Amino acid sequence: MSWILTHFWLIFGYLLGFLCSLALLRQPRHRQGIGLWLLGMLLVPYLAVPLYLAFGGRKYRKIIQEKGGIEFGEAASEASDEDDPIDRMLRNFGLPSSSGGNSVTIWDNGIDTYNGLMDQIRNARRSISIETYVLHLDATGQAVVDALTERAREGLDVRLLIDAVGSMPVKKKHLEEFVKAGGHLAYFIPVLHLPFRGKTNTRNHRKIAIFDCEHVIAGGSNIAEEYIGPTPLEDRWKDINFLLKGPSVQHYLAIFRSDWSFASREALPEDAWGWKGTAEIPGGKDVTQVIPSGPDIPRDTLYDSILTAIYGARKRLWIAAPYFVPDDALCEAICLAVSRGVDVRVIVPDVSNQPLADLARSTYLRQIHEAGGRIFRYRGCNFHGKTVLVDDRLGFVGSMNMDRRSLFINFEVMLLMYGPELLEHVARWNETLIDGSDEHVPTRSRIRLLQEGIVRILVPLL
Repeated sequence: MSWILTHFWLIFGYLLGFLCSLALLRQPRHRQGIGLWLLGMLLVPYLAVPLYLAFGGRKYRKIIQEKGGIEFGEAASEASDEDDPIDRMLRNFGLPSSSGGNSVTIWDNGIDTYNGLMDQIRNARRSISIETYVLHLDATGQAVVDALTERAREGLDVRLLIDAVGSMPVKKKHLEEFVKAGGHLAYFIPVLHLPFRGKTNTRNHRKIAIFDCEHVIAGGSNIAEEYIGPTPLEDRWKDINFLLKGPSVQHYLAIFRSDWSFASREALPEDAWGWKGTAEIPGGKDVTQVIPSGPDIPRDTLYDSILTAIYGARKRLWIAAPYFVPDDALCEAICLAVSRGVDVRVIVPDVSNQPLADLARSTYLRQIHEAGGRIFRYRGCNFHGKTVLVDDRLGFVGSMNMDRRSLFINFEVMLLMYGPELLEHVARWNETLIDGSDEHVPTRSRIRLLQEGIVRILVPLL
């Protein structure tokens, strides 16, 4: 009897591996890791299949079916020849067009961001909606939660959406006072969740705070003292965020409504949770475009936008990324920009908080350096801001890291800014990083090259 069971489980394992292999081969893009997954499913199906089901998928169809796409509430307007190519492309993808009449205030340090956030919480009149990847109940996080609790107690509609992995130490019991005061709390894809409610590997990395459906604070910072706080902190990460007023706010609202409805199973009606601003914002002269990416968007919109922007660069391409692990197509596009005479600069932390990412980035940094690009390694504390600057024409600021998890797996959002006047503020933040950096690439010992080669093979699986 035992040999029958052994035979059954052996056949079952290989059948499961075969079915997963068929699903794997149906992925139309970014197939660099397929060979390794197929080999694993052939040799050790009982190990490879569970790992693939947990970590191997990219666009998870069940999330799209359950969550639905983001309803922006407007039809994409027809693009003209005068529009930027990225704007035209995103409209063809069904995303909202760029909009003028916005006011963007750049905050390039954690103190300004914290003070701005607390001011918006204190001055809100009707509603506060916050979603974040990381919430820590340290001095900063507790102060924010206390302020939200007080506003909920005063009768405002206050909603807090946190990622269940990024904020794993924060349990419902820790936010009991917030809920008792009338606050609404939701966790995005809990680690243990019902079937078809998403993959644990797919995280909500978006950082959005919306006040009275009129103002938005977004960027790269989470809610914890290593990101923001009322006083200087020696090892606080350098980050960049912004306060947005104007028509583009409505697109952040659409993203929050979609994320909240999926996580909490509570629909937020657009008439009550639509944009409450006006087309005329005092000082509103900035042109911006909101670009979400993730399983709730049919295409890899951020990847496509960044790749298009790189190929369109003529004079300047500056990339600041705490984690820089692009795919081969992005890396080659950056190298080709160098060949066109573009001023290519990649700014990374000298040592980040992710040793594996530091090792994985080395071959890409060296490839860009050998092509003639300049690599700056920031020697101060870690930095967490994510920006891409293209000429004096385009600037991306938001939550997206320059790695495959952000580009192809997680829920992300970036704000695309148009025009030299607005980009000057972002450029100054980049120059601050460059001034505190050493220009060099990793050493090339044999052991180091072997480690990098192994990690580069495994990167498509991560």
